[in-house]
Amino acid sequence: MNDLLRSHVTSTAFALTLGKTQVAALVQLDRMLIENRHFHPLGPRSAFSAFVPGIRGLLDRGLATHTMPKGKRTDLVPVGKIWSITKAGQLVIELLKEAGIYQEYSGELTMRQTMRDQQNEENEERRWAKTEEKQR
Repeated sequence: MNDLLRSHVTSTAFALTLGKTQVAALVQLDRMLIENRHFHPLGPRSAFSAFVPGIRGLLDRGLATHTMPKGKRTDLVPVGKIWSITKAGQLVIELLKEAGIYQEYSGELTMRQTMRDQQNEENEERRWAKTEEKQR
């Protein structure tokens, strides 16, 4: 990690400023693209609740692009068909990695995903238990 770069990019002296929600959105978008995730374009917004506030700033700064797919909007869509990270966005990602900020946000996303996965598993177990009770 480059401590001097980290100190510089987390101060107000850096010309390209990104808020925490914008950094989080850029890291989350990058991870979703790497993991080839899918989402429902008209589905619940809770999955993107931390993503939505920051993405507007990324779009405004030319760090990401968004295009709605044509045709039916009822199917799951690969994130890469709707979102992309521009060359400038990729360069910012490299700076965030050099400063250790990307890893920090990525770790937080991993922890939150793990917690959501555990909650989903627990909910599924409860549903199975209720189904078995009803069948008895």
